Amino acid sequence: MADEEIVSGEGAGAGKPITADIPYGKGLPTVLAPFMGPFDQITDSVLYRAQLVVRDQKLSSGVNAAMPIGAVVGFLFAILMVLLPVYIMT
Repeated sequence: MADEEIVSGEGAGAGKPITADIPYGKGLPTVLAPFMGPFDQITDSVLYRAQLVVRDQKLSSGVNAAMPIGAVVGFLFAILMVLLPVYIMT
């Protein structure tokens, strides 16, 4: 009985499938590439700054790791430079 109502002409577009009005491949949204210029500049800037921070951190770590050895060697060299002339003069 429901089929008879559709065929009888009641309502808009009665009797036709809904997809018959939409042609295939037309009216579908297309994906556009977004404008990435500002985002690329920001990422490049952040990457450059991160590399600078890493370089500075590596240098600081190397200096801090070598500091105790350098202090001991410097102290021994200073003692040697003070005591050697005293020893030679006597």
